[in-house]
Amino acid sequence: MVGLLLLPSRERNHCLSVTRFTRIENLLNYIHTNLHLGLSLDELAAQSCWSRWQLQRVFQAQTGYKVAQYVRVIKLSRAAELLLDTSQTVAQVSEALGFGSEISFNRAFRQHFACTPGVYRRKRRRQGIVLPLSRMESNEQHRSKLVNIRLERLDGLQLVAVDGVIDGLFAEQPEFAQQVPRLWEALLTSCPTSRQLRHIGVIDVPSLTQQQYRYFAGVEVSELPADAAIQGLTALSVPEQHYAVISHIGPVSELAGSLWWFLEQWLPDSGYQGLEGFELEIYPANYQADAVDALMEYWVPVVKLA
Repeated sequence: MVGLLLLPSRERNHCLSVTRFTRIENLLNYIHTNLHLGLSLDELAAQSCWSRWQLQRVFQAQTGYKVAQYVRVIKLSRAAELLLDTSQTVAQVSEALGFGSEISFNRAFRQHFACTPGVYRRKRRRQGIVLPLSRMESNEQHRSKLVNIRLERLDGLQLVAVDGVIDGLFAEQPEFAQQVPRLWEALLTSCPTSRQLRHIGVIDVPSLTQQQYRYFAGVEVSELPADAAIQGLTALSVPEQHYAVISHIGPVSELAGSLWWFLEQWLPDSGYQGLEGFELEIYPANYQADAVDALMEYWVPVVKLA
């Protein structure tokens, strides 16, 4: 600690932040490898060397979850995977994940997934599964953050959009940061009311070459309008598909860094394989692209490896 005090304030604060971050990672690792235990707040506070109050405060600041909420979500998500990937009974899954009884497990599962474990198994849909938080290093920003990834099954979408060709992430001189905003501006010009709707960007991978893709800046409609072409819009159907969903917080200009991390570090060790097809960018209504707390999602089609 004396050594830290001798550092300039900026470097000292960085070191303290890294220390807190590492301790949270150690606690996350303990949670992920001990899902069979009850994992009470008292037990986790003892593991972290923080008081209960300190742990709640630091944990939520670093992860976005309350401690008990995170434990519950990860346990239930692991239960969903066991139901889909194994022949274990509901009682066995409940016991394997440290629930007090099958009744309490069924109640918690229904609250999270809106159906019973048995119904979830029969549907065979990887939906609502939150994967353990992963650490993403940002070389440009010289910082680390914990990234939330979940698995979802998306029913087909019907969109109307403005489309164009963009230079993608792997192009020698990617210009998507300039090209994509022009397409969204064109959509707002053609359809001003779309500003109040959820925006969905669709990347057709691969549609042209490994470096150029067709991008659709669109909004969801209940059915494809017959006069879309007359309005200068393109009608598009997105088929049903399983996706890995990356939550990106921060300016959209930093999204490329998140995608590089996903492709280079997370996906190869995830147990899932990326698929060719439509990738999605989902933005809430009135999204502020430059805001430091802006939240959007990037959806990548995947399939679980055998």
